[in-house]
Amino acid sequence: MNWSNTIRQEFEQRVFQESYPRIEKCLNTITDEQLWSAPNENMVSIGCLIKHLLGNAQQWVYQGVLGNAYQRNRDAEFVPEITVSKDDLLKKMKAVEVKMAAALKSLSEEQLEQNLVIQGFETTGVSAIVHVIEHFSYHTGQISLLTKMFQNVDLDYYGNYYLDV
Repeated sequence: MNWSNTIRQEFEQRVFQESYPRIEKCLNTITDEQLWSAPNENMVSIGCLIKHLLGNAQQWVYQGVLGNAYQRNRDAEFVPEITVSKDDLLKKMKAVEVKMAAALKSLSEEQLEQNLVIQGFETTGVSAIVHVIEHFSYHTGQISLLTKMFQNVDLDYYGNYYLDV
């Protein structure tokens, strides 16, 4: 089995084919004001969560596993940017998707097995990629919850599926 191809396909499915469309649906559901709003001081806005996801993915996979240059400013990810629109964030998401998908094409078995230190954590290439997949899932759930709180809507992620099989 070619694990690098399997891991790459899993990353693309879970992040780009599942989380991205859900985040986009949330962005298309909320108002511009809600993008940078948080219900209280212990929660993070949808806009900041998106910036955080993009920074984390690039640091852990693009730079950490694949060895490409990337400079992350994690603290800035949690600062609301009210001049940045929903469309701006969607464009940033797409740019990161294109960049990461192209870079992941070169993913090798050796990169999956390598020992790494990312953000001070000892990890391996495969573990770093799994981290980003689960990190996207976790924060996509938060984005969905905030959207439901703000708009009182059913996001109907599984509306096209029959799940009682």
